Amino acid sequence: MGLIIKHDTMNKIQINVTKAIKLDGRTSNTGRPTNDTSARQVRLGKQKAKQDAMDYFMGGGAFTYGNQVYHYSTNALGGFGCIVDNATHGHVVNVESIGRTKVVCYTFVMGKQINVTIDVTKVKHFINLK
Repeated sequence: MGLIIKHDTMNKIQINVTKAIKLDGRTSNTGRPTNDTSARQVRLGKQKAKQDAMDYFMGGGAFTYGNQVYHYSTNALGGFGCIVDNATHGHVVNVESIGRTKVVCYTFVMGKQINVTIDVTKVKHFINLK
């Protein structure tokens, strides 16, 4: 003979479910916040600043070197360009090489070659005056 189970009425429990809302506006984040003070984030920030300064310089943005305002002018033939004075629009120095953050320039004064190295991260940049 089988076992007969008698079912009595069961008490039902009401459960209220609340959805957690992200307050910081994230839409497709894995949930891990970015640590802005980590060495990697600091390094990436410095690299971005250097790249922005070089892009500004190569785009012909005005900058100061000493007390004068200059800008970089590209060569129409495809080589390196030159540095031009913003006030007189006259040629100042030729560009010999362009590195990651430095530009090596030269000019001739009284038959002697004068070399100038410009660190684009250290010069003061202005709004593009072209």
